[in-house]
Amino acid sequence: MTILLFAVITDYSLLLYARYKEEQDMKVALTRTRETILFSGGTILAGVATLSFAIYEPYRNFAPVFVIAVIVMLIAGLTLLPALFAVVKIPKQNNKKSKIWAIAGKTSTQKPWRVALPILLIVGIGTWHATTIVYSYDLLESFPKELSSREGFKKLSEAFSEGEIAPTTILIKSTDDKIISTIIEKIEDRPLVDQIRPFSESDRYTKFSVILKANPYSKEALDEIENITEEQNVQVSGETAKQVDIRKINGRDTSLVMIFMTVLIGTMLAFQTKSIRAPLLILVSILLSFGAALGFSTWIFDLFFNYSSFSYRIPLYSFVFLVALGVDYSIMLMSRLKEERKQLSEQEAIAKSVELTGGVISAAGLILAATFAVLITQPVMELKVFGFVVAFGVLIDTFIVRPLLLPSLLTITSKKIGGN
Repeated sequence: MTILLFAVITDYSLLLYARYKEEQDMKVALTRTRETILFSGGTILAGVATLSFAIYEPYRNFAPVFVIAVIVMLIAGLTLLPALFAVVKIPKQNNKKSKIWAIAGKTSTQKPWRVALPILLIVGIGTWHATTIVYSYDLLESFPKELSSREGFKKLSEAFSEGEIAPTTILIKSTDDKIISTIIEKIEDRPLVDQIRPFSESDRYTKFSVILKANPYSKEALDEIENITEEQNVQVSGETAKQVDIRKINGRDTSLVMIFMTVLIGTMLAFQTKSIRAPLLILVSILLSFGAALGFSTWIFDLFFNYSSFSYRIPLYSFVFLVALGVDYSIMLMSRLKEERKQLSEQEAIAKSVELTGGVISAAGLILAATFAVLITQPVMELKVFGFVVAFGVLIDTFIVRPLLLPSLLTITSKKIGGN
């Protein structure tokens, strides 16, 4: 929450300050940026609120916290920030426009296909790699090797077996010896089952333990217990069984939140831009940016750090942050484009918008990337990967997608359909 709020308020501060320098009048600056801040905050608000649809409580509990925090930041962006900037008078100065962003705007609008195709190819490769990642449900894997709990797990595994550390309890709703024997024989024949511990009976149930040959938190162990549950129609409990349920819930929650967030943000962008084309292009560019960040980041960790066990929580958390921030930067660009269209042609307006917002967006992106990069210094690998994914994704978005890919796509489609 702290990092997200730092990002949001930094974006609003830079946007407002840049416009204040341009207009030399806070009232005018606030009038010109109020709609941008409102739509940006409202879109982020709606995006994080979709976490309330999650079943998994660690996800769902973020929703009210984020919503309240974003509301506070939105109010501050419209009241406190303008007041503070107005108190600190800015001396009149000649606004030097960055040649870099002027060149980026002209290049992406004059040669849109040459700009768009290579970028689409690169981010497409990263996105494809993201679909091949196998996620881990072993929390210990993300801990430092010298941590006592991980060291203890290793010692116990060597002395006994990995499966013996976390046995799975099988519960059968029967006391019939024939039924129980049949089920036990079928379970014993499974490839990952090491041994079956003695069972006990009650008036209605029979219970026994299964020891697996594999790490009880590994994908193979989860698949084995899931197959036993489905094929033998038994109930199970234990660490492996719990991770099986978490895997199912996480898959459902990740898909649902991603779809809801995309649809909701798309609807809000359509309302703000009064267009169907622009929201579709924005969402496509943001989703590709997210996919590329996730795919390339995990590939880098695998290649250079020999780390291939990525937490199942990374995709959803990264998606929420990168989409929310990507939308933030897109709204900055589109709001300026809306202004420039009143006096320039579509192609000229797109180039001018990139030139005028490129500095603000890149500055916000650098600050935010540095903020998330702090997580890379943490000892827990899950935080390292998450921090790297978001920092890398923000840099891709602010230096490649927002100033180059999106303007080129806007130019290409405007030429095709001849409108907004």
